[in-house]
Amino acid sequence: MSTNPSALATPYWQDQAKIAAEITPQRGDGVFHITSVANSRTGMAGGVTVGANRRIAACCIAGGTHRMATDAEVDEELRLQRQRGEMCAVMSEKLQRKSVLLVDRASLRRLGEAEEQ
Repeated sequence: MSTNPSALATPYWQDQAKIAAEITPQRGDGVFHITSVANSRTGMAGGVTVGANRRIAACCIAGGTHRMATDAEVDEELRLQRQRGEMCAVMSEKLQRKSVLLVDRASLRRLGEAEEQ
């Protein structure tokens, strides 16, 4: 938020400051879960839930692009985050196990010559 006092004179900044003072994190972890509001004019998809800090959440809510997420939306987003984390861990493990050693013929010949000596 701007530190310029005259900036708070505009309704948008007043709304943002008021919203920032009123909102609380849904889970007590300091994360403010907000959900996008559909807007056909801008093409904004509605129903997408993300976590934000207080300032960003207040900015989005004041701008009308987002609203505070419901408990059900937060639960679903956290479930999806866990699922994505598990999928990434599985893929990482698979990639670590899958190692390929490429050796060209010239390298094999040099290796054979070195062993003969």
